[in-house]
Amino acid sequence: MNESPALDRQEKTPLYTQLKNLLIIRIKQGEFIKKKLPTIRSTADEYQVSINTVLRAYDALKLEGYVTGTVGKGTFVSTTKEELQEQNRGFLLRNVIHHALEEALSYGHTIDDFEHEVKKYISKKRDDLSRVTVVFIECNIEQLRYFTDHLELEATIKRVPLLLSDLQTNKKDAMKKIRACDLVLTSFYHVSEVTGYLGGVEKPVIGINLEPEIRTIVDIAKIPAESTVGIVTTSKKFLNIIKEVLQSLNLHFVSVLETNSQDEESIMRLVSQCSTVLVSPKQKQVVSRYAKSTTQVIEFVFTPDRTSINNIKVAIMDLKTS
Repeated sequence: MNESPALDRQEKTPLYTQLKNLLIIRIKQGEFIKKKLPTIRSTADEYQVSINTVLRAYDALKLEGYVTGTVGKGTFVSTTKEELQEQNRGFLLRNVIHHALEEALSYGHTIDDFEHEVKKYISKKRDDLSRVTVVFIECNIEQLRYFTDHLELEATIKRVPLLLSDLQTNKKDAMKKIRACDLVLTSFYHVSEVTGYLGGVEKPVIGINLEPEIRTIVDIAKIPAESTVGIVTTSKKFLNIIKEVLQSLNLHFVSVLETNSQDEESIMRLVSQCSTVLVSPKQKQVVSRYAKSTTQVIEFVFTPDRTSINNIKVAIMDLKTS
């Protein structure tokens, strides 16, 4: 492989934009083996830039449709025209409308007929959605609450949070909620377990792939290596997930302190020793109370990937409501 083009540090264009443009050229030249981009760390070393710069460049490539993938699992090039078009939601939507209108016209309908029927169909679907109830099942309360409040669904859809442990310890009440719902959502990790608990209750179960929000990853990547970092959650499971993400990013600090205790005195002692604290959504408010003005508090947020969100929307649209 030829020596990588250098970034122009005198240029007004941000380094991450320059890096993104150089990577686009290399993508179009078919340079990357097996369609996989180098790791964030190796790209940072290759171009002598920060991890944050590489993360922003990779995220820009993802937004523009050149790559797909998630942190810790690899970033893969989208090389075909079809793959690139899949990232362009506006293009696809206009294409669907175009073909539907074209077919309607071929059957002798007018554009006004088409517009009238589309509006009538949408009105009916919105009415159907107002009667839909979705149950969210997760193993930790932080992710469950974020799930319930932030998933991109129609506002009229009723959302019911349910802890996975409730299916074990309070099964009668949990099953009552599930029988009353139209759709069950959980992370891919728990699909088999949840399906097993449902037994003979026939409800569609949709698995969701979760990934850290890019904003969370960028903030973490900025933490100096000489820092003492704290991790504060209310569940051991969520704490371990955060540690796995740090490991996948190959980020190391002088010291990492951790707790999933809800005792505020324990949290206060930990926070007093840290320059940066990573917190689960539920613990942000508590940690912020004890953090010094110089202590950075980063909320660790996971979000469903775009494919999962689209699958959920399709499944909801296919539901038969009374």
